[in-house]
Amino acid sequence: MPRWWDKLLGRDEKPPAAPAPAKPEPAKWLAAGDPRNPFEYPILDLMKLLQLIAASEDPAAAARSTSWGGTTGVELDPAPLLGLPPVECSLRYPAARSLPDGILYAPPSMDFKWVLALRDGRLLAARSWSGEVQAIAEARRDGDELVLERLRTAPGSALHLGLGVVPVFDWLIRVHAFDQRLPLPVDEGSAKILESVPYSGFAPFGHALFCAARQWSPPPPPRPLRSDGEVIVAARLKDCARLEGAVKAGADVDAPGTYGGYTALHLSAVRGDVDLLRVLLRSGANAAALADRATHALVIAVVHRAPLAYFDALAESSLDLKLPNADGFTALHAAAEAGRADAVPWLVAHGLPLEAHTRHGHTALHIAAALGHAAAAQALLDAGAELNAPSPGGTPLDVARAENKPELVALLSDPRVASARAR
Repeated sequence: MPRWWDKLLGRDEKPPAAPAPAKPEPAKWLAAGDPRNPFEYPILDLMKLLQLIAASEDPAAAARSTSWGGTTGVELDPAPLLGLPPVECSLRYPAARSLPDGILYAPPSMDFKWVLALRDGRLLAARSWSGEVQAIAEARRDGDELVLERLRTAPGSALHLGLGVVPVFDWLIRVHAFDQRLPLPVDEGSAKILESVPYSGFAPFGHALFCAARQWSPPPPPRPLRSDGEVIVAARLKDCARLEGAVKAGADVDAPGTYGGYTALHLSAVRGDVDLLRVLLRSGANAAALADRATHALVIAVVHRAPLAYFDALAESSLDLKLPNADGFTALHAAAEAGRADAVPWLVAHGLPLEAHTRHGHTALHIAAALGHAAAAQALLDAGAELNAPSPGGTPLDVARAENKPELVALLSDPRVASARAR
């Protein structure tokens, strides 16, 4: 049974993956219309690849594969490919208003095999374990888009295993930099190989590969392309001198990064780092910048348990603390979700409305009741939250009962609470 929070946002829990069989059977084609096929054309089912786990006996390679979050990709060397003849292409992607040189995609684990970077007017695709650049495309800005032209690929690269090097390169960018779930475009020869030996696709593409198809008609990317440039990396490493130097050299202090569109200031909220926040504000950072889903720094700070001293510093900036996100969640709803009883008095004192409803119709007290956060619920009640506030699921007490939260049921049905309300 999905948890209340998953039900609220329409998410379903997934069962754990079964262990991979010792001798894999041939992969099966799923017809269009098959309930297991989310696409409108036949696909080769390669979901069993997601059961595999990458490992290496080389500690250096293993460490390198997940180290790309601490760099802007300056170590990636395109020189070996520059003398190769290019393949003409014209790939277009929506791009953030600020797209500095930096990492476009860093693998979260060894199970993902590529790193993407923007460097000196080129988009580079390299193997994450070795750093070997296997493809480069010339990149230029055209309004709100990044255009890739003249693609060069290393001989023998996995990018040649498919319907064509340009569609496979396009697939590589989309499934990594945009997190799109798309089938690998394959020709008849590579389809037969993957069909008979499905595990052969793991080494070149890892967990990015879950199905393949003989056609390529991708939907538009869901968001703009973003990069982790010098400012983002400096903030991630808490290197204030590096950050200030980058801004003085012309770097955009508000450039959105690859994770949720977080700017460096949002990263300071994740860390709860007051010193880093002050450096960013002195450097001209916009405290009111919004990440994905219109999420601002105070909400991020609450969820990531930043200290109240961080809240105090943020309150001195231009940020409207009461601003809800795209789902109608204020920082007070976030405090209820995270069980931040300590944050409730501060937020209420700074004007956060107790009875604001989310887009789904819930107050902060409904959320605390549903998730079993008794201390946060008590803090909300102490601040004057309405005990009988309506929602699609009823009052907070109704929600606590429906979600089987006995401690919250006891608290919200305590006659002393109702008596205190009456007074």
